[in-house]
Amino acid sequence: MTAVAEHETHHAPPPRTGIRRWTGPGWLRVLWTIPLFSGIGFAIVCGLRWIAGWDPVWLAAPVLTVQLVTIPIGFLVGLGGIDSSADYASGKKTRPEDHTGHGADT
Repeated sequence: MTAVAEHETHHAPPPRTGIRRWTGPGWLRVLWTIPLFSGIGFAIVCGLRWIAGWDPVWLAAPVLTVQLVTIPIGFLVGLGGIDSSADYASGKKTRPEDHTGHGADT
């Protein structure tokens, strides 16, 4: 069997269905993680300003500053860019690297 023939026998994993379609890494998860992390950033700033008694609670400059950090993190979380790092940091068992889905041989 030639290398080309071996490569052709690899099949892509079946598509995710149901809730896994929205919670698995990818563009569909990005659609809800960016607004989530945006809300988290907004809540951090407004919550701390409210607790400190500062007026106004909502001020554009500090909100924007925190949003410039939280929104890119939400994007990376959505795409799955930090899934393995998060597993490692939380002490979960890490997944072995498997590159066969894009044509790599072991």
